[in-house]
Amino acid sequence: MLSTLHHDANIDDSTGELKKPEMIMFYNMTKGGVDMMDEMTATYNCARNSRRWPMVIFYSLLNIGAINSQIIHFANGNASKVKSRRHFLKTLSLDLIERWSKFAQMVETRSGKMQDPAQERIKAEESAKPQPGATIGRDASSDPVVLNPNIDIPKYDGTEDPCPWIESLEEIGFLYHWADYIISRYAAMNMIGSAKTWLNLHKISFTSWENFKSRLVAYLDIFA
Repeated sequence: MLSTLHHDANIDDSTGELKKPEMIMFYNMTKGGVDMMDEMTATYNCARNSRRWPMVIFYSLLNIGAINSQIIHFANGNASKVKSRRHFLKTLSLDLIERWSKFAQMVETRSGKMQDPAQERIKAEESAKPQPGATIGRDASSDPVVLNPNIDIPKYDGTEDPCPWIESLEEIGFLYHWADYIISRYAAMNMIGSAKTWLNLHKISFTSWENFKSRLVAYLDIFA
């Protein structure tokens, strides 16, 4: 027998005439954790039949990671919020896919087909290159540059916290690999109500997307 902890064949005196080695007794005393892990992963197992050993390891990592995440969740004082292990795994799975499901919804066209993010990025960059004298608040209705209207971007009317709206714009920009000036153009196109009025009054002073974000947040903080 091989052991990384025991390096001799000492016999455990407590076993009497059975004369069992110390390493065997130590294993019997501590093997409960391994058995418990195997039992929990077998109850809710994400693995699928596969002849590829990397996939077998990947599925095992997912199973063990889900168990460890629940242990950490409980250690942080959230045990009362979890109804069952099944409920925890379902909530964990939904939370992990939430961001990417939002991305998928954002790239759906009005006809229900999916757009190619790479192609959309190329079209957007070609159509939204800044012109001489261009500003973030440039009026899209009189602008000869036409951006893609099929990208579903939420409107902002200036009555709520702008941070979630800004994050949505940046997530879409990340998906399509947009430059900041393209995000700025889409932001201007999708501001309505008091937000649009504010934009029209201050658009000349904006020098960058970062400057626009900080000015918008600071303006709304005053009236919060």
